[in-house]
Amino acid sequence: MQTTTYLCEIGFAHTAKGAWLLSFQTHDITGTETKEIFCERLKILPIQLLHDFPKVVDALKKTGFKTLADITRQIDAQKISSIKKRFGPVFTQAICDTFAIEQDLQQSALFDKPLITYKPTEFFFEYIQFDYPIRQSDQLHHPIEYLLKNLTQYLRKRQQACQHIEWKLSDIYRNEFFLSVKSDTPESHWKLLYDLSLIQLDNRELPFEVDSLTLSCWHVQSIQNKNQLLAFDNNRQSRTGARSFAITLAKLRARLGDAAIFKISYRDALLPEISNVTLPINENANQQLPDIHKKSIRPSWLLTQPELIEQRKQSLYWRGQLKLLAGPERIRNNWWDTPIARDYFVAQRHDNVRLWIFLDLHKKTWYVHGIFG
Repeated sequence: MQTTTYLCEIGFAHTAKGAWLLSFQTHDITGTETKEIFCERLKILPIQLLHDFPKVVDALKKTGFKTLADITRQIDAQKISSIKKRFGPVFTQAICDTFAIEQDLQQSALFDKPLITYKPTEFFFEYIQFDYPIRQSDQLHHPIEYLLKNLTQYLRKRQQACQHIEWKLSDIYRNEFFLSVKSDTPESHWKLLYDLSLIQLDNRELPFEVDSLTLSCWHVQSIQNKNQLLAFDNNRQSRTGARSFAITLAKLRARLGDAAIFKISYRDALLPEISNVTLPINENANQQLPDIHKKSIRPSWLLTQPELIEQRKQSLYWRGQLKLLAGPERIRNNWWDTPIARDYFVAQRHDNVRLWIFLDLHKKTWYVHGIFG
């Protein structure tokens, strides 16, 4: 550093801000320094070193404060709240960071750091040892209900909820089988978790004769901050309906899998096959109708792939004879890559089902693209 234009000073203290302030004075570093020694060194520093607070320093000077010791004496005499009330929370926090004190806690002495209490991770773990081997899954229904009711009591006493539980099936040979159950919403009642567990359990055979059943819930969350409205009108019925939908959705997901449950969202595009997109059920869908849907007749549901229509003389057939009702609506797009030119029509089948069909102007063939509800 001596060969450069930079200046280097060393400060040593029990806090970063304290070390910065002590870098303005020279002290021998022996390695045997304690917090009390650092605090005594800080106290003798002039308040002019508080460069980030020039207005506060001017106010302190007018009051007769000269060193940091004057500030600490004020804190000892009238607590730190007096400093905070007079000079603001930012300056008070800077003093706390310098001396490593806690302004939010009552302390027996100014520079005694409050003890950090260890809080173990909370979890639920309970099991049942059967008197005889369980061979059929329906024999587990009552033990599952019993363990989930114990979990409910555990959660309600602590005002907590959970979204994920795990079942472990074991036999006398130490074979283990795990079953994971997840809910979309935090639950503190056993009923939904019970239904979701049975859905997964009843869809498979037991891998072995079960000797013990274990329920574990490793992650819980507080429900103390959950807001609920006091309503005395029909809003309660709507909230009940939303709750029933959430339960039904969770059951469908448990039975069919996540990939089978999705939303359809609009996307502003000229080509019909890319004008909507599927989204996970927990994502927000675009409900605003694109302009192209407002100007023309479009079905709410499109086929995954357009299906070929059979042509017989002058008639069209797709699972029955079709009759054109309205059209055409011409769509041209993708000219820069693979040009697309189509004439769309509304057609009616012999059984009165209305279809959205198009004529591919390049291939001269007809396709079914959508079905009207």
